[in-house]
Amino acid sequence: MGTLRLATWNVEWFAHLFDQEDRLLADEEPSRRHKTTRADQADAIAYVIERLDADLLMIIEAPNTGHAQRTTRALEGFAQTYSLRQTAAIMGFPNHTHQEIAALCDPTRMTPRNTPMASAAAPRFDETYYLDVEEDAQPD
Repeated sequence: MGTLRLATWNVEWFAHLFDQEDRLLADEEPSRRHKTTRADQADAIAYVIERLDADLLMIIEAPNTGHAQRTTRALEGFAQTYSLRQTAAIMGFPNHTHQEIAALCDPTRMTPRNTPMASAAAPRFDETYYLDVEEDAQPD
């Protein structure tokens, strides 16, 4: 298979470029980015993804998964809209903060799979777990 190109990117406000049915909102309405339209932001994201040329791109703050929304559907639709080579999306554990972590990859180079694992030192990443971060003897 040769060398794989892997990248990670925190795409700020990516989720706000999609409607409740995960359709891309690449229009002239303002995005959450200061003085930027949703079309310009979407175009810029696609431009960077193309230039990264990663076989697998881990996206932090990916589009949301919720009652109706699906991160993978939004990412795959985005990839199709911009004719990106990274057309297969996968995500792990959705959470209530909508700070989704997902991957977009080139399926001709790899097959993504989510396989949560755990050990005594590290809990599974696809479950909620509580930790006392405030040192008040109460799990947060």
